[in-house]
Amino acid sequence: MGRLMLNILVDFANFEREINVDRSIDSYLKRLQDGVNSGTVPYGYKREDKKVIIVPEEAENVKKIFSLSSQGLSMNEIARKTGFTNYHVRSILTNPFYCGYLVRKRDKYEHRIKENEWKWHKGKQKPIIAEELWRDVADMRKRNMKIITKKTTSLFSRLIYCPYCKHNLSSHSRTTGNGTFFYYQCDRISLNGKACGQYLREEPLEELLLKYVNKIFEISLPIPKKEDKNDDKVKEIERKMNRIVKLIEGDYISFDKGKVQLDKLKEQKASLLASNIIQTDYSKVVEKLK
Repeated sequence: MGRLMLNILVDFANFEREINVDRSIDSYLKRLQDGVNSGTVPYGYKREDKKVIIVPEEAENVKKIFSLSSQGLSMNEIARKTGFTNYHVRSILTNPFYCGYLVRKRDKYEHRIKENEWKWHKGKQKPIIAEELWRDVADMRKRNMKIITKKTTSLFSRLIYCPYCKHNLSSHSRTTGNGTFFYYQCDRISLNGKACGQYLREEPLEELLLKYVNKIFEISLPIPKKEDKNDDKVKEIERKMNRIVKLIEGDYISFDKGKVQLDKLKEQKASLLASNIIQTDYSKVVEKLK
């Protein structure tokens, strides 16, 4: 009987706690819809007589940060010019509070949501910057975060299978100090929770395919050599490109500056690869296909 009463009391306590949490969330959402900030105010503002007012000196720094960002400077460059930390610059540029809005950045389960899913509410505080400027800077940040990558096509995808578990091998790539190589791996998970893990590199498969084509058409197609005179130069260019991409992603250099350097390296790589192409007369292949 005592255990039953204890369980009932615990259930009632949990029920009361959930009710209090729901009431707190409802109260917070109501204040948010009314444009009232119930948390701490960001840099550039302060509370005075239960009102949120602008701090002029700090507001000038906020305007300067947005102005520099609109000119295309990265957050790291802005931090060096203004004396703020990278984190502080990011928190300012991503906060709609400065353009006069309050946003809800979490869903009903208190999970963070994407920026395009934020719920905006007009706040009662005076804006430091215009809404158009904030959105322009936000759009520029999104564009700079998109690093264009070359889409690769897996030649043997869905065509080869694991010899042990008969599962389809999926395509993967890995970048090392010697460059990027492609391989196919079995990702099937067994009942005991272990992956099969059988893998096969793509280069031997390409060589086998070319040999098979040569045998079918009775011609001699050039099989690419594993070592080439320009391989080291190409690998060095790829390492430089990977480093520049990491610098852009880490916001150490601006997107425009990094893109210029990437374009130059791509041209150098293309010229090196073009010099390695073996000119082959494929008229025999066409005749066989006819």
